[in-house]
Amino acid sequence: MVVGDIHGQYYDLCHMLDKAGSPEDINYLFLGDYVDRGIFGVQIILLLMSIKINFPTKVMLLRGNHESRSMTENFTFRQEVIDLYDE
Repeated sequence: MVVGDIHGQYYDLCHMLDKAGSPEDINYLFLGDYVDRGIFGVQIILLLMSIKINFPTKVMLLRGNHESRSMTENFTFRQEVIDLYDE
């Protein structure tokens, strides 16, 4: 299963994983652009990292252009992280 441009849409990702099948049964290739635009970029990253840890040979995560400092500063991910974790 090839997946691209999630852009912080956590519930869309959950729905897609539910419909496509478990990484236990199917290989996944995520093409990047996990963050920015949507409001759940942090949750997307945490979910994808946990799936990768649990199924290291079944999941490949590539970095998209939104996983860079300049893009996250211009869009929403940097501010999302600051809002969640800055004290």
